[in-house]
Amino acid sequence: MIEERIISLKKAVYNAYSQRNLIEYYEHTERVVGYTMILTSKDIDVEYVIAAAWIHDVGRIQDNSFIGHIRELKNVALPLLLGVGYVMEEADIVIEIASKHHPAHNEHIASKAAQIIFDADNLDLIGAIGLFRWFGKFPSHTKELVPSAQLFIDQYNEQVKNNGRFFYTDVANIIGAGRLYDTLEYCRKTVEEVDLIYSKNQFDLSICQLYTQGAQENKNEKRCVFLLSGFRCSGKSYVITLIRKLFGEGFNYFITNSVPTGDKDANIISPREVIKRYGKNGTYLSFMEKQLQEFHSQTEGPIIIDSVKSEADCSYIKTIYPHDRIITIWLHSCYDVRLQRYTNRDIKNGIRNTPLNEHDKELIDLGILPVMKEATYIINTDQSESSIIAELCRIIAETNTF
Repeated sequence: MIEERIISLKKAVYNAYSQRNLIEYYEHTERVVGYTMILTSKDIDVEYVIAAAWIHDVGRIQDNSFIGHIRELKNVALPLLLGVGYVMEEADIVIEIASKHHPAHNEHIASKAAQIIFDADNLDLIGAIGLFRWFGKFPSHTKELVPSAQLFIDQYNEQVKNNGRFFYTDVANIIGAGRLYDTLEYCRKTVEEVDLIYSKNQFDLSICQLYTQGAQENKNEKRCVFLLSGFRCSGKSYVITLIRKLFGEGFNYFITNSVPTGDKDANIISPREVIKRYGKNGTYLSFMEKQLQEFHSQTEGPIIIDSVKSEADCSYIKTIYPHDRIITIWLHSCYDVRLQRYTNRDIKNGIRNTPLNEHDKELIDLGILPVMKEATYIINTDQSESSIIAELCRIIAETNTF
């Protein structure tokens, strides 16, 4: 019964678009349905979500505008749904799910089913196909490219501001992160390039290079291992929280502080004392080699290690993971901000009483500055959350992590 209704709905949607010469929206809908089937989970009614995917844009046969097709959705979709066997109560549910794929300004989509339709629709808006869909065709005047590009940038910024990330579901973030940032960067460069040429009469567009060569060079690597580094209270835990928020369990997280040592004070002693007790050849990671090897063999996909504190630590990881691509991310935060975090978290809670500058000096003596100088990427964690998220998306895109 379920398969029969969906098959009949598919035919009805095809006929509706075909009669209005809007077959490109039927093909878009087919792709949205495909993404929906990947994103669906067991805790929702799969049929209703797939049905919503099939009818989400069908209002365009009455009003093919951004707002108008949502307004006309129920008028067009209701007879289609009723005609293939849905009762009124079911049709209302399906239409409600579908209507949220373009939420109102500042609206957070609460329904998991509606979140899936939103993500599926937007997965078809990014990447190579998405760019053709977004811009449609080259306009009569080059400057007309800017409003479309700026609209995508604004929608991205608003979504990240409201929800912390662009896509709602973890799966969409994993499969769409690279294309999302590519598309965002394309739109940004479009605005920049038009401005340089038409406002500043600047034709040296080398500064508008879209993508780095690193992504192509690293395309065939099997696994990424990201090493986080930075002085104390530079935001490493915060960045991991954002990565979890963005990519869920797409990453494997190895937190060095979680490896038991048997010493009650292991998490509060100085960096120098850590090396003295547990280190070998200048790296404390040698203490947990067994755990690092087991973690690597028992997981698949990219790894994040929090954290490395010296050049010896980085060399050690390269030694035990010889076939992986090692990517170091240095997290920067100004001293005053770190001092405030250190005081509020460590000093007030009695975790440490060593002055922060002495802690920094120990790390410098142990060799943390070469890590900073040789880092693959640097992120300023004092900037806004949305800016940090954009940086993380750029890194994931450039490294072809997924």
